[in-house]
Amino acid sequence: MLRHCLPTAALTALLAMLTPLAASAGAWPREKGTGFLSISQEFGRRADGTLRSYASVYGEIGATDALTLGVKGGMAYGEGYYDGFLFARLPIGPADGKNRFAVELAAGARTLPGGAAEAVLQPGAAWGRGFEAFGKNGWMGIEASFGLGLTTRDTWGKADVTLGLSPSEGSHLILQLQSYHDVYGSLYKLAPGYVRRITPAMQIEVGLIHHLTGRRQTELKIGSWFEW
Repeated sequence: MLRHCLPTAALTALLAMLTPLAASAGAWPREKGTGFLSISQEFGRRADGTLRSYASVYGEIGATDALTLGVKGGMAYGEGYYDGFLFARLPIGPADGKNRFAVELAAGARTLPGGAAEAVLQPGAAWGRGFEAFGKNGWMGIEASFGLGLTTRDTWGKADVTLGLSPSEGSHLILQLQSYHDVYGSLYKLAPGYVRRITPAMQIEVGLIHHLTGRRQTELKIGSWFEW
């Protein structure tokens, strides 16, 4: 439905915004030889009342102590739309400071209205900082990126602001504000989530995604996180 009623650049909004909740290490590099994989599913309603389902995947591995390599993407069922990226992320600045910074370059492809594919570049940057509150460990971060469609020359930007707190060693409370901007306007979403470890290598995620603009609906998100 979306590809019939939205401009090409706006069509990327949901896919660009719906990366796994705080699954990325953001400004912190993945330790060499370790990896992370997140698989999630979202459920909502289209304007005509039919069920909307969206699947996303995010994975990364520490290639060196500084270089993190990964893959991310998603697909909207029944809408003929997908995107997928390979990315590389490097920290910048001191590795032992309270504030952490990183830069990232992603390259991939997305579908366009009509089913054609387009190559996409998406550079980005991240900031993160850990803190302690109520005797518990927490973190905050901002991840921003700029997208460019190499065929259409469409451009867009997105920024996610994340606040997280670990009430126990095996659980996380997460609140994320997601934003997407292009020449057609801006979209905003508020996404609270809860993550619980169930095995040493696996965590489960349950969250909500509330649209603050457009159709102000709330969607359900469930997912699994794997670490090694």
